[in-house]
Amino acid sequence: MSKVYVNNIHNKAGTQAMSIDSGGRVTTPTRPFFNVTMINSSGAAGATGHIIFNTITTNQGSHWNSGGGYFLVPINGVYQFNFTGFGADSTAGSSLNPGVDVECRIEVSTDNGSSYSGIGASYSYASGDYTRIPLNLSVSALLTANARVRLNFNEEYMFYNDADDDLAPDGTPHFSGYLVG
Repeated sequence: MSKVYVNNIHNKAGTQAMSIDSGGRVTTPTRPFFNVTMINSSGAAGATGHIIFNTITTNQGSHWNSGGGYFLVPINGVYQFNFTGFGADSTAGSSLNPGVDVECRIEVSTDNGSSYSGIGASYSYASGDYTRIPLNLSVSALLTANARVRLNFNEEYMFYNDADDDLAPDGTPHFSGYLVG
């Protein structure tokens, strides 16, 4: 049986694609990955429609387009996207009235952003007292290069605030995605 011993794997241009440490742990330092959030330094707020996140936490590979508010798929493959946040009733980030539905969708465009279709959705219903309801969404999708992926609130608003505000536990929403393979 043959064995191959390597610490790093590079492409022909010399870019490190994979690293294996002495414990056998593998890292892929050029794997496309983004994590964005929305912060409002003056307190509670709400956003609806196509969400343009204002804070990039991580943008490995520079595939998140901050001006357009979308992830541009760099290569064909399976991708994982995640959103966590709260629903709100208005641009002021108000609590939802009982009986109100909130919907957010992760959407993809394969025609340079002319049209989008949903690849995953999260729905929630405010059934009790006035509240901000949690929304969590994870979806995996087989995508082609140059597809665009974004977050859209179709009903009601996405709550966001100052990262240090106590209005909701970590009231800052997070949207992230990465290449699985």
